[in-house]
Amino acid sequence: MTPWFSQEFDLLFQQVYQSGARVITLAGASRACGTSTLSRWLAQRLSGEHARVLLIDFDFSGSGQGLPAADWSLDGTGQAAALHQLNSHLAILPQPSSPVTRNSLRQPGLLSQAIATWKAQYDFVLCDAGTVYAANWQNLSAPAIGAVSDGALLCAAAATTPENNLLHSVRRLEQGKVVLIGTIINDMHYPNLACEITRVLNKRGRWLPQRIRQWLIQRIRCSPLLQGEYQL
Repeated sequence: MTPWFSQEFDLLFQQVYQSGARVITLAGASRACGTSTLSRWLAQRLSGEHARVLLIDFDFSGSGQGLPAADWSLDGTGQAAALHQLNSHLAILPQPSSPVTRNSLRQPGLLSQAIATWKAQYDFVLCDAGTVYAANWQNLSAPAIGAVSDGALLCAAAATTPENNLLHSVRRLEQGKVVLIGTIINDMHYPNLACEITRVLNKRGRWLPQRIRQWLIQRIRCSPLLQGEYQL
């Protein structure tokens, strides 16, 4: 099963749709919390509705989308050739290789103009902005990207992202007047019991008739106890 069509991701998809945001920045509260992966999954989920989606790699201090940097400019030069077409509705724009373009992106006015151009060409524009608190000479400010977006999603890793990092990231976004759509908790390394049982059923329960297996999985997903939603 593709993760971007899971029940959890469908809730995120509905929240994004209901927000009305078309330009969305995804930023992490700590390193290695899966921001780039979640950005691609959300882009694939949106493109699954036949929406035209552009995913832009602005994670200059991390691995980002894992594509080699390409020579493109904010005036549109080289952008068409740089696009990596993931499917008929989803394109990825890699990090720019030109120092001139990188410096231009740090100017709010030029970044805002570029975002407006992309917004006119696509139904959704997703910006993979890396980590909020990362501050070095090569990084692009996540709050600055979020400020020219319609909203932002903050990513955190369950039991890994320190609480002070999360609070600091929220404050940084608020100070930048960024509209926070919501927070994504990545529990890949600490899945709930329902996810673990479902994973084992899908991997080792193939001998069960598919109808019975799907019925069991549905019952497991509907259990508040297995989902970790119980209260003492």
